[in-house]
Amino acid sequence: DQLWKELPIALLLRRDWGPTDAVIIPDWTEVAPGLALADVRFSRPPDPRDIDLVVTRIDPARWQFRVWGRADWSRAPVATLAKEADLALAVNGPYFAEDGPLGLVVSDGVSRNRQGSRRAAHFLVDKAGRPRIVNAKNADVSGVEQGFQGFPAIMTAGRTFAYLRTGGRGFDVRVADRRTAACVTKDKHVLLVATDTWTGGLSPP
Repeated sequence: DQLWKELPIALLLRRDWGPTDAVIIPDWTEVAPGLALADVRFSRPPDPRDIDLVVTRIDPARWQFRVWGRADWSRAPVATLAKEADLALAVNGPYFAEDGPLGLVVSDGVSRNRQGSRRAAHFLVDKAGRPRIVNAKNADVSGVEQGFQGFPAIMTAGRTFAYLRTGGRGFDVRVADRRTAACVTKDKHVLLVATDTWTGGLSPP
């Protein structure tokens, strides 16, 4: 009898963490030719809690991408690193340990860290400045000018991977943390997404 009392709650949580029909259309503000910003707010179940995102839309035909870090991988606020590298816009890259990034980093055509065998998500820019995302372990990175490995791959072909919706592979979908993400749209623009909160977080969607 107790099982039947608890079952509706379990179904409610599964519904909240599954796919949603909600569509959020950003209100873009163009801050420079080929560069637009938007602030997005939505509620994250099951609490719900409000999540604030900063979304940047970049036209690769007008802007160049550069993956950059200090020679000794020493840490600093992102704004400080952006100033040192003379960047107009900067976000955090992949996960870091005390001695540097966890996974491949390619900066100005030079590989600064080896490719991790367990990380499949790659953001890569070729010598012509064309960005792409490759979701494959041991991906071919020959001819890459800028790039890094991230983790995890969130979605492909417009669909979120199942383990990020329902849990598994070591992911607790109820734990929220601050996140950054990158994607390439059908029209070849790049979207950079960062959480703008110290408490709400985002974690896998």
